[in-house]
Amino acid sequence: MRFAVKYHEVTGEWLVFDVGDGFELVGMHQNEDEAVYHAMKLEERSRRRAQWSSEPVPQAA
Repeated sequence: MRFAVKYHEVTGEWLVFDVGDGFELVGMHQNEDEAVYHAMKLEERSRRRAQWSSEPVPQAA
C-alpha cells in the first residue's frame, strides 16, 4: 500500500502519508474513519493512474 495512516499523539489528529516515493503528508483528519477513507481513495486513484499510464520512452541520444 502506498499510503499510511498514523495517529499523532500531540495534536490528536490522524495523518495520511504518501510513502511511495519518499514520505509526504497528504492529509490531516479528526477521526480514523475519515483518514482511512481518504487513504483508500488515494490508493484507488493511484492504481487507476498506473493502469493507464504508459512506460517512459527512452530518449534518443
